[in-house]
Amino acid sequence: MEFIDYIKSLFGSNKNNKKLDDVKSQIAEMQKPTAMPDRPTLPDAPTYDRIEYDAPTDEQLAAAAEAELAAYKQAGLDAVENEHAATRAELETQKQAAAQKTQAQQKAIDLAYDRADKQTSDDALKRGVARSSIAVNRMADLAAARADEQAAVSKAHADAVAALDGQIGGLETKRQQALDAFNISLAAKLTERINALKSDRASKQLEATKYNNSLTEKEADAARDKLKQESALYSEQLKQIEKEHELEKKYGTQSEQRYKAAYALLRDALSNMSPSEARDAVRNDEFFTDNLSQYWYYKLYNEFAR
Repeated sequence: MEFIDYIKSLFGSNKNNKKLDDVKSQIAEMQKPTAMPDRPTLPDAPTYDRIEYDAPTDEQLAAAAEAELAAYKQAGLDAVENEHAATRAELETQKQAAAQKTQAQQKAIDLAYDRADKQTSDDALKRGVARSSIAVNRMADLAAARADEQAAVSKAHADAVAALDGQIGGLETKRQQALDAFNISLAAKLTERINALKSDRASKQLEATKYNNSLTEKEADAARDKLKQESALYSEQLKQIEKEHELEKKYGTQSEQRYKAAYALLRDALSNMSPSEARDAVRNDEFFTDNLSQYWYYKLYNEFAR
């Protein structure tokens, strides 16, 4: 019998040992402790779209303010220019009226003295003293008086024109003063408008920041809630595993099933080995005692190792 076992071992030993090794690996895998469960992963926490406020630059705000006040600026400049033109036209009209008045006065003087000259001449003829010194002197007096009145009218006209020209000459100064005053007012109004636009920009920036911060807090709260829920689920899984282990310790149901399965695998492997190899394996390989309960080990022992 031992000789027959020896002959069998020459041809089947390596193959049988490989099968036993495969069975050992399979049993070792069965005997591994329960792996820790994967941590549960819930759907991602929600995210929210932020407000993207493209704040205008100071230069853009200044340009916007200038555009808003463009009509106001043009109206103000037109008002100054129109007032200047109207005043100048009025003064030019007064100059023309003064010239016409002077011409009328001079004409009236000439008519009056022409009549006086004629009357003096007619009186002298009637009296026969046309060539007398009295007539000559009278005519000279009239001529002198005519010249004086004409000179007075001309001087009054010249004085009036000079006064009007003086006012016309001062119009440019008044025009520039009006423009300067308007530009100062416009600059103040422009500054006020720019400051208002800057204030509006700051308000919108603050509003956007507050809103975006609230979304960040909301997302953070949702993320924390997600982690809490995942932790709670994982803790529940661990408790369930722990409960199963406690039941296993108390009743040994799963261990007994594993021992029985290991016994079946080992018995099948031993059955394909020679009796001497099977006996040596059961007696000397600690794998059998490590992975079988006493009951199942001695069951194999009684079958293959006696």
